[in-house]
Amino acid sequence: MAVIVTHNDMDGFVSKELIKSVIGYQIKEYDVDYSFDHKELLKEEKDNNLYITDFSFKPDAFKQLIEHFQNVIWLDHHQCINDPAYEELNKLEGIRRIGDCGAKLTMEYLYKAIGIDMDCISKYQELVNIVDAYDCWKKDSDLYEYGCLLNTYFYSVENQHLDKLKAEVDSRFQKAKILNEASKVKKAAMCKAKSYEITNTFGLHPDKTKWLVMEGVKGSLNFVAKYNNIKHAGMIAYSYLPKAKLWEVSIYSDNKAIDCSVICKNLGGGGHKGAAGFQATTEKMIQLGIF
Repeated sequence: MAVIVTHNDMDGFVSKELIKSVIGYQIKEYDVDYSFDHKELLKEEKDNNLYITDFSFKPDAFKQLIEHFQNVIWLDHHQCINDPAYEELNKLEGIRRIGDCGAKLTMEYLYKAIGIDMDCISKYQELVNIVDAYDCWKKDSDLYEYGCLLNTYFYSVENQHLDKLKAEVDSRFQKAKILNEASKVKKAAMCKAKSYEITNTFGLHPDKTKWLVMEGVKGSLNFVAKYNNIKHAGMIAYSYLPKAKLWEVSIYSDNKAIDCSVICKNLGGGGHKGAAGFQATTEKMIQLGIF
Protein backbone atom coordinates (compact mmCIF):
# COMPACT_ATOMS: atom_id res chain seq x y z
CA MET A 1 0.00 0.00 0.00
CA ALA A 2 1.07 3.61 -0.58
CA VAL A 3 0.34 6.59 1.65
CA ILE A 4 -0.07 10.01 0.01
CA VAL A 5 0.08 13.26 1.98
CA THR A 6 -0.78 16.39 0.06
CA HIS A 7 -1.69 20.02 0.64
CA ASN A 8 -5.46 20.50 0.63
CA ASP A 9 -5.62 22.92 -2.30
CA MET A 10 -6.01 22.55 -6.07
CA ASP A 11 -2.29 22.02 -6.71
CA GLY A 12 -2.05 19.37 -4.01
CA PHE A 13 -5.19 17.64 -5.29
CA VAL A 14 -3.88 17.41 -8.86
CA SER A 15 -0.49 16.19 -7.61
CA LYS A 16 -2.15 13.44 -5.60
CA GLU A 17 -4.48 12.39 -8.41
CA LEU A 18 -1.58 12.10 -10.86
CA ILE A 19 0.14 9.66 -8.51
CA LYS A 20 -3.08 7.72 -8.00
CA SER A 21 -3.55 7.40 -11.76
CA VAL A 22 -0.17 5.66 -11.99
CA ILE A 23 0.01 3.52 -8.84
CA GLY A 24 -1.90 0.30 -9.27
CA TYR A 25 -2.33 -0.71 -5.64
CA GLN A 26 -4.16 0.35 -2.47
CA ILE A 27 -3.73 3.98 -1.43
CA LYS A 28 -4.37 5.83 1.85
CA GLU A 29 -4.88 9.58 1.37
CA TYR A 30 -4.26 12.49 3.72
CA ASP A 31 -5.33 15.96 2.48
CA VAL A 32 -3.74 18.27 5.04
CA ASP A 33 -2.82 21.80 6.04
CA TYR A 34 -0.03 23.01 8.31
CA SER A 35 -1.99 22.16 11.46
CA PHE A 36 -1.72 18.44 10.61
CA ASP A 37 0.11 16.29 13.17
CA HIS A 38 2.59 14.00 11.40
CA LYS A 39 2.26 11.46 14.23
CA GLU A 40 -0.98 10.31 12.60
CA LEU A 41 1.17 8.86 9.82
CA LEU A 42 3.23 6.83 12.27
CA LYS A 43 0.14 4.65 12.80
CA GLU A 44 0.42 3.40 9.20
CA GLU A 45 2.19 0.15 8.28
CA LYS A 46 5.98 0.47 8.11
CA ASP A 47 6.39 -1.31 4.77
CA ASN A 48 4.44 1.41 2.92
CA ASN A 49 5.83 3.99 0.52
CA LEU A 50 5.06 7.55 1.61
CA TYR A 51 4.49 10.24 -1.03
CA ILE A 52 4.54 13.85 0.20
CA THR A 53 3.33 16.21 -2.52
CA ASP A 54 3.02 20.01 -2.50
CA PHE A 55 3.74 19.96 1.24
CA SER A 56 6.57 19.91 3.78
CA PHE A 57 6.95 18.86 7.38
CA LYS A 58 9.39 20.27 9.89
CA PRO A 59 12.84 18.56 9.73
CA ASP A 60 12.36 16.57 12.95
CA ALA A 61 9.01 15.25 11.71
CA PHE A 62 10.59 14.29 8.39
CA LYS A 63 13.27 12.26 10.20
CA GLN A 64 10.63 10.30 12.11
CA LEU A 65 8.75 9.57 8.89
CA ILE A 66 11.94 8.44 7.15
CA GLU A 67 12.65 6.01 10.00
CA HIS A 68 9.08 4.69 9.92
CA PHE A 69 8.34 4.18 6.21
CA GLN A 70 10.01 1.90 3.73
CA ASN A 71 10.56 4.78 1.31
CA VAL A 72 9.73 8.51 1.36
CA ILE A 73 9.22 10.45 -1.88
CA TRP A 74 9.09 14.23 -1.42
CA LEU A 75 7.77 16.53 -4.19
CA ASP A 76 7.57 20.19 -3.21
CA HIS A 77 8.19 23.75 -4.35
CA HIS A 78 7.79 25.84 -1.17
CA GLN A 79 10.46 28.17 0.16
CA CYS A 80 11.53 25.85 2.98
CA ILE A 81 13.39 23.59 0.54
CA ASN A 82 16.16 26.22 0.50
CA ASP A 83 16.32 26.38 4.29
CA PRO A 84 19.68 25.02 5.57
CA ALA A 85 17.74 22.95 8.12
CA TYR A 86 16.39 20.87 5.20
CA GLU A 87 19.76 20.29 3.52
CA GLU A 88 20.07 16.63 4.56
CA LEU A 89 16.49 15.97 3.47
CA ASN A 90 17.30 16.93 -0.12
CA LYS A 91 18.79 13.44 -0.44
CA LEU A 92 15.27 12.04 -0.42
CA GLU A 93 13.79 10.63 -3.61
CA GLY A 94 11.65 13.13 -5.52
CA ILE A 95 11.95 16.64 -6.93
CA ARG A 96 12.21 19.91 -5.01
CA ARG A 97 12.30 23.12 -7.05
CA ILE A 98 10.97 26.63 -6.58
CA GLY A 99 9.22 28.17 -9.57
CA ASP A 100 7.04 25.23 -10.67
CA CYS A 101 3.92 23.96 -8.89
CA GLY A 102 3.68 20.64 -7.09
CA ALA A 103 1.61 19.06 -9.87
CA LYS A 104 4.23 19.98 -12.47
CA LEU A 105 7.00 18.47 -10.33
CA THR A 106 4.89 15.37 -9.76
CA MET A 107 4.32 14.86 -13.47
CA GLU A 108 8.05 15.31 -14.13
CA TYR A 109 8.89 12.79 -11.40
CA LEU A 110 6.46 10.21 -12.75
CA TYR A 111 7.96 10.53 -16.23
CA LYS A 112 11.61 10.40 -15.19
CA ALA A 113 11.78 8.30 -12.04
CA ILE A 114 9.10 5.70 -12.62
CA GLY A 115 9.43 5.58 -16.40
CA ILE A 116 5.72 5.31 -17.02
CA ASP A 117 4.06 5.37 -20.41
CA MET A 118 3.66 9.08 -21.13
CA ASP A 119 0.18 8.54 -22.57
CA CYS A 120 -1.00 7.56 -19.08
CA ILE A 121 -0.84 11.14 -17.77
CA SER A 122 0.07 13.32 -20.76
CA LYS A 123 -3.64 14.03 -21.27
CA TYR A 124 -3.46 16.14 -18.10
CA GLN A 125 -0.59 18.35 -19.31
CA GLU A 126 -2.74 21.38 -20.15
CA LEU A 127 -4.51 21.11 -16.80
CA VAL A 128 -1.15 20.98 -14.99
CA ASN A 129 0.08 24.03 -16.90
CA ILE A 130 -3.00 26.02 -15.83
CA VAL A 131 -2.62 24.94 -12.20
CA ASP A 132 1.05 25.93 -12.38
CA ALA A 133 0.25 29.44 -13.65
CA TYR A 134 -2.28 29.95 -10.85
CA ASP A 135 -0.48 28.32 -7.93
CA CYS A 136 2.89 29.95 -8.64
CA TRP A 137 1.18 33.28 -9.26
CA LYS A 138 2.55 33.67 -12.80
CA LYS A 139 0.42 36.71 -13.58
CA ASP A 140 2.25 37.37 -16.85
CA SER A 141 1.19 33.98 -18.21
CA ASP A 142 -1.79 33.73 -20.56
CA LEU A 143 -2.97 30.86 -18.36
CA TYR A 144 -3.11 32.80 -15.08
CA GLU A 145 -6.75 33.90 -15.30
CA TYR A 146 -7.69 30.41 -16.51
CA GLY A 147 -6.20 29.14 -13.25
CA CYS A 148 -8.13 31.68 -11.17
CA LEU A 149 -11.42 30.55 -12.67
CA LEU A 150 -10.49 26.89 -12.48
CA ASN A 151 -9.68 27.32 -8.78
CA THR A 152 -13.12 28.87 -8.21
CA TYR A 153 -14.67 25.84 -9.89
CA PHE A 154 -12.48 23.44 -7.88
CA TYR A 155 -13.80 24.70 -4.54
CA SER A 156 -17.40 24.75 -5.76
CA VAL A 157 -17.67 21.03 -6.60
CA GLU A 158 -17.98 18.23 -4.05
CA ASN A 159 -16.36 14.82 -4.68
CA GLN A 160 -13.84 16.39 -7.00
CA HIS A 161 -12.07 14.17 -9.55
CA LEU A 162 -9.09 14.79 -11.82
CA ASP A 163 -11.09 14.05 -14.95
CA LYS A 164 -13.73 16.59 -13.86
CA LEU A 165 -11.08 19.29 -13.87
CA LYS A 166 -9.75 18.07 -17.20
CA ALA A 167 -13.28 18.16 -18.63
CA GLU A 168 -13.59 21.79 -17.53
CA VAL A 169 -10.35 22.62 -19.33
CA ASP A 170 -11.44 20.70 -22.43
CA SER A 171 -14.95 22.17 -22.64
CA ARG A 172 -16.11 25.20 -20.68
CA PHE A 173 -12.63 26.65 -20.34
CA GLN A 174 -12.06 27.59 -23.96
CA LYS A 175 -9.79 30.62 -24.32
CA ALA A 176 -12.30 33.13 -25.64
CA LYS A 177 -14.89 32.17 -23.06
CA ILE A 178 -12.71 31.73 -20.01
CA LEU A 179 -11.22 35.19 -20.14
CA ASN A 180 -14.68 36.72 -20.39
CA GLU A 181 -16.01 34.59 -17.50
CA ALA A 182 -12.91 35.26 -15.40
CA SER A 183 -13.68 38.96 -15.70
CA LYS A 184 -17.26 38.36 -14.51
CA VAL A 185 -16.08 36.25 -11.59
CA LYS A 186 -13.60 38.94 -10.59
CA LYS A 187 -16.21 41.72 -10.70
CA ALA A 188 -18.75 39.64 -8.74
CA ALA A 189 -16.20 38.80 -6.06
CA MET A 190 -15.12 42.41 -5.74
CA CYS A 191 -18.73 43.56 -5.28
CA LYS A 192 -19.24 41.11 -2.40
CA ALA A 193 -15.85 41.42 -0.72
CA LYS A 194 -15.36 43.68 2.25
CA SER A 195 -11.94 45.34 2.19
CA TYR A 196 -9.99 47.61 4.54
CA GLU A 197 -6.42 48.59 5.35
CA ILE A 198 -4.30 47.73 8.39
CA THR A 199 -0.87 48.79 9.60
CA ASN A 200 1.63 46.09 10.61
CA THR A 201 5.32 45.76 9.79
CA PHE A 202 5.36 41.95 10.27
CA GLY A 203 9.02 42.44 11.11
CA LEU A 204 9.70 44.21 7.80
CA HIS A 205 11.15 47.64 7.08
CA PRO A 206 9.06 50.31 8.88
CA ASP A 207 8.00 51.79 5.53
CA LYS A 208 6.30 48.51 4.54
CA THR A 209 3.40 48.77 6.95
CA LYS A 210 0.14 49.23 5.03
CA TRP A 211 -1.69 46.06 3.95
CA LEU A 212 -4.94 45.59 2.05
CA VAL A 213 -7.20 43.12 3.85
CA MET A 214 -10.21 41.30 2.42
CA GLU A 215 -12.66 39.36 4.55
CA GLY A 216 -13.99 35.93 3.65
CA VAL A 217 -12.21 35.80 0.29
CA LYS A 218 -9.67 33.30 -1.04
CA GLY A 219 -7.54 33.52 -4.16
CA SER A 220 -5.33 36.21 -5.63
CA LEU A 221 -7.83 37.07 -8.41
CA ASN A 222 -10.00 38.90 -5.88
CA PHE A 223 -7.35 41.52 -5.16
CA VAL A 224 -6.74 42.67 -8.71
CA ALA A 225 -9.16 45.61 -8.69
CA LYS A 226 -8.22 47.11 -5.30
CA TYR A 227 -4.58 46.20 -4.69
CA ASN A 228 -1.98 48.91 -5.34
CA ASN A 229 1.59 47.65 -5.02
CA ILE A 230 2.88 51.19 -4.54
CA LYS A 231 0.43 52.01 -1.76
CA HIS A 232 0.27 48.54 -0.18
CA ALA A 233 3.05 46.29 1.11
CA GLY A 234 0.86 43.32 0.27
CA MET A 235 -2.57 41.77 0.53
CA ILE A 236 -4.22 39.67 3.23
CA ALA A 237 -7.31 37.47 2.95
CA TYR A 238 -8.92 35.42 5.69
CA SER A 239 -11.80 33.03 6.27
CA TYR A 240 -12.98 30.96 9.22
CA LEU A 241 -12.50 27.19 9.58
CA PRO A 242 -15.40 26.07 11.84
CA LYS A 243 -14.09 22.57 12.54
CA ALA A 244 -10.62 23.75 13.54
CA LYS A 245 -11.99 26.91 15.20
CA LEU A 246 -9.18 28.81 13.52
CA TRP A 247 -8.83 31.55 10.91
CA GLU A 248 -7.16 30.65 7.62
CA VAL A 249 -5.04 33.58 6.43
CA SER A 250 -3.42 34.08 3.02
CA ILE A 251 -0.81 36.75 2.26
CA TYR A 252 0.15 37.93 -1.22
CA SER A 253 2.75 40.43 -2.45
CA ASP A 254 4.57 41.17 -5.69
CA ASN A 255 6.98 43.54 -3.93
CA LYS A 256 10.50 42.15 -4.45
CA ALA A 257 11.53 43.32 -0.98
CA ILE A 258 8.85 41.22 0.74
CA ASP A 259 8.96 37.45 1.26
CA CYS A 260 5.52 36.18 2.24
CA SER A 261 6.90 32.75 3.11
CA VAL A 262 9.14 34.22 5.82
CA ILE A 263 6.25 36.18 7.35
CA CYS A 264 4.04 33.10 7.42
CA LYS A 265 6.79 30.80 8.66
CA ASN A 266 7.21 33.09 11.68
CA LEU A 267 3.47 32.65 12.29
CA GLY A 268 3.49 28.86 12.02
CA GLY A 269 2.67 28.53 8.32
CA GLY A 270 4.60 28.68 5.06
CA GLY A 271 4.36 28.95 1.30
CA HIS A 272 6.03 30.91 -1.49
CA LYS A 273 7.78 34.26 -1.72
CA GLY A 274 4.78 35.86 -3.42
CA ALA A 275 1.98 33.91 -1.76
CA ALA A 276 1.85 32.09 1.57
CA GLY A 277 -0.49 31.32 4.45
CA PHE A 278 -0.95 30.47 8.10
CA GLN A 279 -3.71 29.70 10.60
CA ALA A 280 -4.48 31.74 13.70
CA THR A 281 -6.79 31.98 16.68
CA THR A 282 -9.11 34.95 17.08
CA GLU A 283 -6.82 36.26 19.81
CA LYS A 284 -3.83 36.11 17.43
CA MET A 285 -5.81 37.88 14.68
CA ILE A 286 -6.51 40.72 17.10
CA GLN A 287 -2.88 40.81 18.13
CA LEU A 288 -1.78 41.08 14.48
CA GLY A 289 -4.22 43.94 13.92
CA ILE A 290 -6.21 42.06 11.27
CA PHE A 291 -9.28 42.34 13.50
